[in-house]
Amino acid sequence: MSTSIESKKRKLTKKSDDTIQKKKKVHFSFNNNNENETPKKLDFDALSSSLKSRATEKLAQVAAAKRQVRVKPDPTMLSNVKQIKKQLKTKQKQMENKKKKKHINIVQDKENTTFRQRLKERQKLRRGVLYDMADKSKKIWEILRRDETTNEVRVKLCAELMKLIEGNVKFLSMAHDTTRVIECLVQFGNEQQKHYIFEQIQKDIATMSKSLYAHHVIMKFLTYGTDNQKDLIKKSLYGHVCKLARHSIGCRVLEYCYNDVCNSAERFQLVQEFYGREYAVLKTTNLYY
Repeated sequence: MSTSIESKKRKLTKKSDDTIQKKKKVHFSFNNNNENETPKKLDFDALSSSLKSRATEKLAQVAAAKRQVRVKPDPTMLSNVKQIKKQLKTKQKQMENKKKKKHINIVQDKENTTFRQRLKERQKLRRGVLYDMADKSKKIWEILRRDETTNEVRVKLCAELMKLIEGNVKFLSMAHDTTRVIECLVQFGNEQQKHYIFEQIQKDIATMSKSLYAHHVIMKFLTYGTDNQKDLIKKSLYGHVCKLARHSIGCRVLEYCYNDVCNSAERFQLVQEFYGREYAVLKTTNLYY
């Protein structure tokens, strides 16, 4: 038994020695391989040059695609654009000149002139050619508005005013001093004169009813105008009732039209707009709807 045990021990020792030697050999061989192989160095210049070349190629491809998409502009379009630019430049220059004129004081001798004289000079600058026409019309209005003037004189004065006013009714109705001239013409003029003034104003009744001075002209038409003119004024207010009711000046025209001019059916059509936007377009005449 002892011999068998000893033989087994010898065998185990041999096996262990063989495994250790093998491991050492492997380790030795691994170290030898690492020593023989030299590590490769990265060439960063070559990498950067390759990346740059790829980027330039892609940029060239994109530029070529854009050139294909682009269309050559028409010469007519270019000429139109140039004309529009010229018009804008001229308008800007005109606006700058107007601003300068407002701030210029023509009368330099302030000590020898009064405030009214300086004010007249400023008005001449602002109104230009229309200043003389407005000045003459106001002088005629001073005689026309008096109670002492007879009907024959009023007819002549109204004819003179109509010659001066032709084509400038809207401008005069918006100004603070010349609105009274047109109010007098509406009050004392004949049907033809009223018809001419109303035609000049008809398209802008809704905007003029909100104006501080022009709404007086519409009030005069509601009092002294014909039935047809009054009906047209009522129809022009349709669609603007809510805005006029909230406006500090437009509410006067709406109130006078509702209380003193409209009948029950027309009042109902004006009130409908407060119930919704649909009623501003689609109005009903049935009072019991």
